[in-house]
Amino acid sequence: MAVRKEEELDNAIHVEADDDPHVQAERIAEVRLMLTVLDSEDPEVVDLLVAKADGESIASMAERLSLSEGALKMRLMRVRKRLRKRLEELRLGK
Repeated sequence: MAVRKEEELDNAIHVEADDDPHVQAERIAEVRLMLTVLDSEDPEVVDLLVAKADGESIASMAERLSLSEGALKMRLMRVRKRLRKRLEELRLGK
């Protein structure tokens, strides 16, 4: 992961005075794992996940990518499954 991304992450997730430092450390570690997984993904996949997280509709994304809604839903399902598997592997140190 690039140093710049780590600095941005540290700035984005700062510890507040009343935050439990252990919970904060766990959250930062989990976000770093997610960024590591996303960093290895195709930019189109990351774009899809960001668009979905930003609330773009399936219909809009499907139209933009010239896919049927069913094909897009299947693609998103496969991506989420692959990301969950990779996250689990990283958590277990594989």
